[in-house]
Amino acid sequence: MGSIGTGIGLASSVHDETWWILLLNFLFWMGLAQGMLVWSAAFRTAQASWAAGPNRIGRSSLGFLAFSIPVFLLLWTGRAHWLTWVGHPLPEKAWWLNEPFFFGRNLAALVLIALASAAFVGAYRKAESLPESAKPAHHHRLNVLAIMLAVAYALTYSLFGFDLMMSLDPRWYSTLYGAYFFVSTLYMAMAAMILVAALVREPLGLEAHLGPRQFQDMANILLGFGIFTTGLFFAQFLTIWYGNLPEETSHLIPRLYQYPWRGVAWAVLFGAYLGPFALLQVPSQKANPNYVRWPALLVVCAMGLERWIMIVPSFTTERLAGLHPLALSSGLVFLGVFVLVVVRSLSQRPQVSEMDLELALPD
Repeated sequence: MGSIGTGIGLASSVHDETWWILLLNFLFWMGLAQGMLVWSAAFRTAQASWAAGPNRIGRSSLGFLAFSIPVFLLLWTGRAHWLTWVGHPLPEKAWWLNEPFFFGRNLAALVLIALASAAFVGAYRKAESLPESAKPAHHHRLNVLAIMLAVAYALTYSLFGFDLMMSLDPRWYSTLYGAYFFVSTLYMAMAAMILVAALVREPLGLEAHLGPRQFQDMANILLGFGIFTTGLFFAQFLTIWYGNLPEETSHLIPRLYQYPWRGVAWAVLFGAYLGPFALLQVPSQKANPNYVRWPALLVVCAMGLERWIMIVPSFTTERLAGLHPLALSSGLVFLGVFVLVVVRSLSQRPQVSEMDLELALPD
């Protein structure tokens, strides 16, 4: 149904809004999938002895990255509907914002990080058949691949933040936006990991590896990255506020101070930042998966609103665009593919990796 609705939307009078929401869903769901994988790489890089269960959850999203590549190619066919500078080029930025270079660098980045992610997950799968004598060298290989993936993610998602979000308003710029984009993506990806872990731990028999300690640690990470994301946004906002330059303030004023988007901004403030911060101040509840799933769900939903308010007002600031049912139907496609990929991966290989269990600290 989602695919049919999206197809009708692209061919109807709401085709512009359908392209906008397709871009939003691409960035949101691709970020969730890639962020979960990068958390797995981060746990490996940190040699986290507690994270065998979360590491397995993180690796379950790999298949979604293959889906994201044809979606980007589809988006490129409709670039005239969402890349505002295509119809109104800026001569002073033409060296960076030109179609061949823009498409080439973003497609290359998307493919390269997908390949890096596949190599990382593939190394875990290869470890299942290795003899004991080969495992020390394989631990080193996994560590190298994890570090490479983490570095590639920071570079790639900074580029996506600048190109696929900031350039929608090509006269506006912020040197912090790339960092904000990849950090906020990790924030919502950790929330998604908590949700998946809370839902699958009992059906898959992973209670031993997704127990109170794991949920408490993931909740602490969620809290920390919520503070970090809020700090980056405030640092960006403060710089623009005291500079008070038209080319900088023109981006934030419609989103934060003017109707109808002002109400969405307040919803993002409380849903993505202040609300989860307050809910995660109860130490005794952070180890309870039935409790932690709610602030995690709040973060995922509110960050979807955050992507909406950052993307759509670049096209229209006078109305809450993108709410037509046909435009929204693409979200069902992305949600369905994401759930299918994660469930299939975890049902086929529910067990945690011996390579992670071997990191456990001695009693």
